[in-house]
Amino acid sequence: MKKYPKFKVEDHPFYENYVPEGCKYLIIGTFPTRKENRLFDFFYASKTNLMWDILPKIFGGSFKFNTDEEAVLERKTFLSKHSIGMTDMLLKCYRRDNSSRDECLYPIIWNDIISLLNQHTDIHTLILTSRTPVWGALGLLKTLFLQKGIHLDDLKANSNNIYIGFFDYNKRRIKIKVPISPSMSAHNDRKTALAELKDMYRQCFE
Repeated sequence: MKKYPKFKVEDHPFYENYVPEGCKYLIIGTFPTRKENRLFDFFYASKTNLMWDILPKIFGGSFKFNTDEEAVLERKTFLSKHSIGMTDMLLKCYRRDNSSRDECLYPIIWNDIISLLNQHTDIHTLILTSRTPVWGALGLLKTLFLQKGIHLDDLKANSNNIYIGFFDYNKRRIKIKVPISPSMSAHNDRKTALAELKDMYRQCFE
């Protein structure tokens, strides 16, 4: 008997953007990992995601808490200090076969990234943490821009394999930078050393 994939409708688990006042850099993912993988209810909280290992290596400091609300508050304080915001492209999606891979997440409700740019006029750089064609954060943002009539030139990889481009919006020139995903699976698939990943993300904040 043919086995069909299983789909589950999911709302974004914490259903909010974190964009502090004076935010200059907005990190954009696709959608959080499934609940059993999360250590706390915030972005990049998977047990195997490297984001919270990478950022302290760039900006200094360390995290005391790795679970529960204390971890969330500690990370929000860190992000606010460094003018960094975080959000995802999807607010509601179908998840196929309980997978967290981009290609298994199907859009239902999009996040209004354009509204965030209108509200936070200091944002000058978008850092997308997924480059999976069509389904990743970059692919979803391109689709959103097509819907909104915003022109985005093709992004080009620099010497450190970061995709870089820009777009003009409301008399602002906003950069887009797309490093390799901080997820452990992408890290292993591409055989990228943690030090290389750290250098990629460091360049995204320059």
